[in-house]
Amino acid sequence: MMDSASPDAHDEQPLLDLVANGLGMALMVWDRQDRLLFAARAVLGIFPIAPSFIERGTRLRDFLGALYDAGVGVGTQFENTRRRTGREEWISTRLSLHWRERFESVEQLSRRSWINISKRRLSNGIGLVLITDLTSQKLHEEEMQLDRERIELTERILDDLPNAVCVKDRDLNYVAVNKAFCAMHGMAANAILGRSVWDLVDADFAERYELSDREVLETGVLHTNAQQIVMADGEDLWAIVHKFRVGSPADALLVTYFSDVTQVVTGFGIAGEGEGPLGVVPHADVSRFEPGQSLYDPFRALDMTRIVDAPAMGLPGDAGGSYRLRVVLVTPCPAIEQRFFSALTELSCDVGIVASFDQLKALEAALGESGLTPNLLLFDESLGTPPAGLFVGLPQLPVSLAISAEDLAAQIMTVGLSMQTDLDGEFGLGAGAAGTQPAAESPIDVLVAEDNDINQIVFAQILDGLGLSFKIATNGEEAVALWRTHRPKLVLMDLAMPVMSGRPAIRAIRDAEAEEGRAATPIVVVTTQAADMEDSEMETLAIGARLMKPVSPERVEALYHRFVQAEDQAGQAL
Repeated sequence: MMDSASPDAHDEQPLLDLVANGLGMALMVWDRQDRLLFAARAVLGIFPIAPSFIERGTRLRDFLGALYDAGVGVGTQFENTRRRTGREEWISTRLSLHWRERFESVEQLSRRSWINISKRRLSNGIGLVLITDLTSQKLHEEEMQLDRERIELTERILDDLPNAVCVKDRDLNYVAVNKAFCAMHGMAANAILGRSVWDLVDADFAERYELSDREVLETGVLHTNAQQIVMADGEDLWAIVHKFRVGSPADALLVTYFSDVTQVVTGFGIAGEGEGPLGVVPHADVSRFEPGQSLYDPFRALDMTRIVDAPAMGLPGDAGGSYRLRVVLVTPCPAIEQRFFSALTELSCDVGIVASFDQLKALEAALGESGLTPNLLLFDESLGTPPAGLFVGLPQLPVSLAISAEDLAAQIMTVGLSMQTDLDGEFGLGAGAAGTQPAAESPIDVLVAEDNDINQIVFAQILDGLGLSFKIATNGEEAVALWRTHRPKLVLMDLAMPVMSGRPAIRAIRDAEAEEGRAATPIVVVTTQAADMEDSEMETLAIGARLMKPVSPERVEALYHRFVQAEDQAGQAL
């Protein structure tokens, strides 16, 4: 219908231009002889050619020649090549593309100009060319790419910083953290982002931190304080914490920067004249450092290989001079039998396996006649609870394939410790005999006063790993008795204990030392709250040092070195 000129052709031009502008594109229509039927005026805004080349009746070859002469390559995807295509070759290639049923490409006309060309050849031979300006979209994509590159560069810079950095939004949720901050918490970034400080630290610390966070966001005033933080790996971090607001108050972000001054405070162990134990710089006023969060998790750091490789618990009177846990496993499942028999054997346990509770009853009778008594009963949870009356008073634990060998080892360690305490009383070894067993009246390295069974496990593993002899008391009264008997070089005293708490126990030890004219034993208060050390009397009776829970091997070793080994070296020098 558009092969010949219409009397209203000149009236159709403005209408078609209006439609093309409304669609946001430049439209060109070619007839079967490749002559121009219509071209929107917007084409001149895209291609730097004379208006005569978009007049009705213009040949497609002439239009393409004008584009080539203007230095514009269209019709094919942009090519980065040094080869200069000849004019006729270029025009012939584009003519063939115009006769494809469908063709579409994105062309870059200049450094900051892009278009999309979509061509359609209808069944009647009419060719439609739709040209869309993509410059704004491409420039926006370039800006986004630059922004992404800047963000990646900023993240790389933050991650390479040796000091921890975190960023929170107005709701005080973490929106950015660097590698040092993740290492401080022992968590991956995706486990921290989107969460708040309440999810990461104890409530008392979280409340304090949030109070200063909101004050900085509201006032914009820099907040600075000194903190002693126990990191996830158990190491102490002495840091100056800076909090400041960035952005406008409406969309502000809170940035927290932890400036590590550990080397300044501790002297990094550099020996030199005038320096104290552990190379502590004498002029470093550590009293200005308030206790910060303790991120150390003793169970996450628990070395299960050391538990598995630990020797059998030594008790007198047993064959071979050692006591082995006797464990009975009840299961009809070969997979459970194989997994836990191997794990129990590695734990130096004697293992007996039966397939049912009926066989267990017969085994109990046989063991009763032989005089042997098991220490632990493990039963397949698919069998249900063992019948009443079987192995009365024996610790019983359900097992399944869902329980790992490591989890079983941890449970057995806990049960084994409580049994060890009972067996110590039976054999007359005295309270708190877990760990290295020195001869009676012989001095020991460390006395621990701790009533929590789990904390006792942690202390026992740490001290054993450090190669120190030790005793564990479950209350202050036992602690004083063990102190009199074994004269420890260092006492780690929990303040909250039954029978006698830590405060009267410390006073009793100090009174006994005064009566005997003995030198004061270093006593370190073990606490979960900084307020426990605000008691000036305790600071005087103890040594002014504290060990925050959960404890870490590095912190215990540092305290022992500071208060015991350093004094021993000073005494030898005299």
